[in-house]
Amino acid sequence: MPVIFVIELQGHAPDEQGGADRRHKDNDPGRKGGREFRIRPAIALERYLLMGCSPRPGGNSDTALGLFSQSFERTILLRARAGSSAPDGRSEPEPLDERSSNRLRRTEGPGGTKGPAQAADAPCCAEAGAALSRFGLRSVFLRDHRVLPCVGCDCCKEMTEALVNGGPPYGFMPFGCPLTAKDDSAALLRSFVSARGLCLVAPIYFYHLPAGFKGLLDRMQPFWNLHAAGGRHLAEQPERVCRVILLGARKKGQKLFEGALLTLRHAFAPLRVRLAEPLLLRGLDGPEDLRRHEEHRQAIMDYAEDAAHELWTGAGAKGAVYAP
Repeated sequence: MPVIFVIELQGHAPDEQGGADRRHKDNDPGRKGGREFRIRPAIALERYLLMGCSPRPGGNSDTALGLFSQSFERTILLRARAGSSAPDGRSEPEPLDERSSNRLRRTEGPGGTKGPAQAADAPCCAEAGAALSRFGLRSVFLRDHRVLPCVGCDCCKEMTEALVNGGPPYGFMPFGCPLTAKDDSAALLRSFVSARGLCLVAPIYFYHLPAGFKGLLDRMQPFWNLHAAGGRHLAEQPERVCRVILLGARKKGQKLFEGALLTLRHAFAPLRVRLAEPLLLRGLDGPEDLRRHEEHRQAIMDYAEDAAHELWTGAGAKGAVYAP
């Protein structure tokens, strides 16, 4: 598995002989305008990222996130119980039998759900722990984090130029952005880079994404700069898939989700993250509507089950891709 590298502005790192960190010297292209950057190896791919992007707690988006989380992790547990091998090149995983799949569909979670699979359906603690530590979810609510809006200062563009014109051979997270010292964007953007896969859950406001989420996507400009400049740094990133659940209040509207999907597709493209076929749910106006809509709830659980299957088998990067 490729190693992901993080690029940081400023700060001091050990000498090259004293550790993995490496700081560029004054005559290096990495030093521009009195700033320095350093490169340090980051961890390899982490857990699947499930991000709730609604500014309102307890509404339909949170219900959808809970349903997805429960169904996804139950599917992973049933895979572990069935003894299917994870995608390490050792063996091809076996599909879930009909009984296991039906049992999964009958069990529910938050927002009209019961909770995790019962002991009779779950693997032993060791198997479950191993499966979930590698293929489990990491849930993040964007409203719990502070993200400042991009101000177009072009600091990240300077970093991109340094990298492309003789900079280090690998690089991610070109944090030439001065705002990262003032908010939580660095950790959030890093989670986009390091997750094995992603699922984003968001309501639609006036035919687009909520302002806070769109603001975070605007802060991905460093990746786009690097991609547009033809930098070789992103080519080492493994291809991954992003699933999307969008919830709209309107029951009609041909272009209700179009703007949001175009933004997501192009924002994540520089990270070699492809948009899977989205789950688009309509008619969810009141905060309790999803709890009362059995068909939509089942669709979310099926969507999560498919995501877990793809992650377990390694088929996600080869699956169908949504191209609006």
